[in-house]
Amino acid sequence: MRALPLHETHRAAGALLAELAGAERLQSHGDPAALARAARRGAVLLDLSHRGRVAVTGPDRSRWLHGMVTADVERLSPGQGCLATVVTAKGRLVADLRIFARPDELWLELDESRTEPLLAQLSRLLVMEDCELRDRSAETAMLGIHGPRASEILRGLDPGLPDLLEHGQASITIADQGAVAIGSRELGLPGVDLWLAPAACEPVWEALRKAGAIPIGSDAAELLRLEAGRPRFGAELDEETLPLEAGLERAISYDKGCYVGQEIIARATYRGHVNQKLVGLWISGESEAPPGAALSAGGKELGRIRSSAISPWFDRPIALGYVRREAVQPGTPLELPDGRTATVTALPFEIR
Repeated sequence: MRALPLHETHRAAGALLAELAGAERLQSHGDPAALARAARRGAVLLDLSHRGRVAVTGPDRSRWLHGMVTADVERLSPGQGCLATVVTAKGRLVADLRIFARPDELWLELDESRTEPLLAQLSRLLVMEDCELRDRSAETAMLGIHGPRASEILRGLDPGLPDLLEHGQASITIADQGAVAIGSRELGLPGVDLWLAPAACEPVWEALRKAGAIPIGSDAAELLRLEAGRPRFGAELDEETLPLEAGLERAISYDKGCYVGQEIIARATYRGHVNQKLVGLWISGESEAPPGAALSAGGKELGRIRSSAISPWFDRPIALGYVRREAVQPGTPLELPDGRTATVTALPFEIR
């Protein structure tokens, strides 16, 4: 198991740690609902070191990766980034990821469970190009600070931090430790992720905590993810998913030229629809909907729940699920097996 650099710090704080896909994660740091609500008022601190991190180096890195992913990598200048997906020749997902252009490297960040499948797919397609793939998950670390006060707290520690667009990057110094700050909206909130050395984690974590960022675990982050309508592998995404089904259009360039799986994605795009789409669902009653529960209308199954929770912000059950294209219109009522109603809504859920 790849342990977190902050393993002892989290244990001393009474946090719950767990293992998933061979990587340790900070699972819980207190009441997840209360911490998710706190994220919308101030700033929360996440240990994201369990995530997968891959570097692509060499003079051909941009040209080669450009042909492997759905995004336009060649347009990126150092300090910029983008969302992307890697798909098979049949257009099915291998991984969804963020790509960051650095002066001498391309950084890829993704769900830890997809690191090995991603490396396997890309390695098979690396033939004559002068570039190299390297799994840097163990030799780097990643912390996140998210919420409306995130930038304020960071600037209190390094006044030189510029405003960062999503995926934009800048060097930062916190507690005499260097890091790369990267703009993020992964939880639907303004945020900054920090890539840094494992040895730098403890002083940076403590400095951010003392400056007012509240530590949270993956359980609270999951509530924020659901409210933001962001799909993840193991829940809404799997190896049978088409990116267009999951609402990942932002990760696709339609004028970049050829890439693996382009024909399938182009066909679905120009046909004007896919057979199912990921939607938000308002659930009646007081309990969450079971993952996998059928969604029906008139006795016909039209979809399935993938994730559900009691939303701390809305104080009611919400869910993410796939429904057939005839049921994607917001306001469409669907029925759960227990008789409750699931009403389709657009994503993200509207936060007022």
